[in-house]
Amino acid sequence: MISEIIQHLVKNQEVLEQVQNGFASLVGVSEEEVQIILDVLNGTVTTLSSFWL
Repeated sequence: MISEIIQHLVKNQEVLEQVQNGFASLVGVSEEEVQIILDVLNGTVTTLSSFWL
């Protein structure tokens, strides 16, 4: 599920910007997971545990 969300956000940069700016949310995803997703997409985290895939 998380990998599909990341793929969607990569393909739809305007949605990513809305999530980053707090104008959109990811339904069914915890705040911690959202932060991790944003960290990954911003290059802060370079690898994902198999837990996220």
